[in-house]
Amino acid sequence: MVIKNLKYFIGKVGFATKAEAKPYVKERLREKGYGAVYKTDSLFGLIHDILRLHEKYNEKIGAGIDYFSIEPNAMTQRDYTLLINRTDGTRVNFSWVDCVDFRQPNATLLLGQAMREAIGIYTYNYKKSQILCCKECGVDNLEAQDFHVDHNTVPFRKLKADFLNSNTLSIPDKFSKNLNSMTKFRDEDSEFCNKWIDYHNSNADYQILCSKCNYRKH
Repeated sequence: MVIKNLKYFIGKVGFATKAEAKPYVKERLREKGYGAVYKTDSLFGLIHDILRLHEKYNEKIGAGIDYFSIEPNAMTQRDYTLLINRTDGTRVNFSWVDCVDFRQPNATLLLGQAMREAIGIYTYNYKKSQILCCKECGVDNLEAQDFHVDHNTVPFRKLKADFLNSNTLSIPDKFSKNLNSMTKFRDEDSEFCNKWIDYHNSNADYQILCSKCNYRKH
């Protein structure tokens, strides 16, 4: 019996090479077929572990995962697209193929994820307080998940960059996870986190956009 040296992992499932992971995942998706994947489904854990490998995991998670969906790939009907149905009613797809390339996030990326996580509750509360109508095209008859909260006057990336340029505290390079497994600041970095939240909330303004207008803008 040959024991392989496992170098790559999706959760607890190990592979000797990256090339072994893609057919494994594709076969598991094929076995399940199109449709919803709820937390009670045995495949839910695997899909969540795949998502954890995404370089923008926090952004994809948003308010949290309600369930996943498996749908036909728009480009090639033989392949599969995975979607996250969030707890706030929004939904977004993610590339499982990119995830199983096993690219490791660096400290800069993790910092950005933690900064988004820190202000996530404010964007969530803003959306809950608004009448859902796209400020760009005026559409108002879509599902809640098809409306996004957009940083209006100043993009998030500029707010982040301006804060970091003016910051005098040590910039965190180690992070923890919240209950939804999103990257967050550690307790020992609470001063940095709170200053970022104050800066963001003093300078950010939001608007509601439909998903099409939001994607077009960014």
